[in-house]
Amino acid sequence: MDDRLGDLGAAERIVLESYDKYDLYASLRNDRFVLRAYAKNVTDERAIETVSPFFSYAVVSRPRTVGLSLTMSF
Repeated sequence: MDDRLGDLGAAERIVLESYDKYDLYASLRNDRFVLRAYAKNVTDERAIETVSPFFSYAVVSRPRTVGLSLTMSF
């Protein structure tokens, strides 16, 4: 995401700095099972993603998250 302007109201405009976020996904599959692995925000980048002029809050990027899921078909 590149630099952009955030608006917290008529008198307050701020520059939201650029950031990079990387997500990884992989899966293994056979006739019955699917195993999925993921890593979101791999570099653990912390950034302000957006601001709200109506409610005066900011959304901050989530920290690194990793996980697995297993699905079985029958």
